[in-house]
Amino acid sequence: MYLLCHPEVPIPLYRHLRRLDYRPRSRPAAPISSSRVNPVDASVLVPVLNEEAFIRDTVEAMRAQTFEGEVEYLFMDGGSEDRTRELIEELARSDDRIRLFDNPGRTSTAGLNVGLRHARGRYIVRMDAHTFYPPDYIARGIER
Repeated sequence: MYLLCHPEVPIPLYRHLRRLDYRPRSRPAAPISSSRVNPVDASVLVPVLNEEAFIRDTVEAMRAQTFEGEVEYLFMDGGSEDRTRELIEELARSDDRIRLFDNPGRTSTAGLNVGLRHARGRYIVRMDAHTFYPPDYIARGIER
């Protein structure tokens, strides 16, 4: 698995990456999801919390990516109190590349770890639910 980050997007991405927990744990790791049987080229991880105002436009921008490989979009909801979850579920019914997971830790870092456990992609892409990325964001990051 490779982690994709784009140098032209002004996001405090590296702050989040340092906080991801890759240390061995004393307890056994969660079992690998059976979804890894059908790998994809890139998994886009999007932690969300109360993003109702942005989520439709964000998903449309993600779908407009020019990456030619197979992509999945994983949204980890930290307990949104607005219609974020409902809107993502609606979008997922019309696009099987969209999957929604609970993020009981309620932080971006915890959400990313949830997403990593379910990701099927060879490449991992980190995106935010309220940021619009250039259409070649995934393609340019992977070609580096």
